[in-house]
Amino acid sequence: MNIRLGLKKEINIINFLYERRNRMKYFFVLIFLILFISGCQTTYKHPTKEAQDLERDMYQCEKFAKRLAADVGSPGNPLIITKETKRCLQLKFGWTAIER
Repeated sequence: MNIRLGLKKEINIINFLYERRNRMKYFFVLIFLILFISGCQTTYKHPTKEAQDLERDMYQCEKFAKRLAADVGSPGNPLIITKETKRCLQLKFGWTAIER
């Protein structure tokens, strides 16, 4: 038995299915990005310092990087903060970054 729902109902069903497909696509892209970003982490190595020293040095460098980002007109910019924190740890405190 073939039942016609009416043009408006059919369009609503098609829109619902299309939107659902797009939502799923964005959901999978989001999951992929989360997994990709979580896999990219940096650890630091120093010949004479311990993990406690890294935490202290990291805190000082992040504070400096946040201030620097605000001074250049991008307060809270994570790209600037991450780059400058890494640079500070390497140049000021002698930590070596190890990308994983």
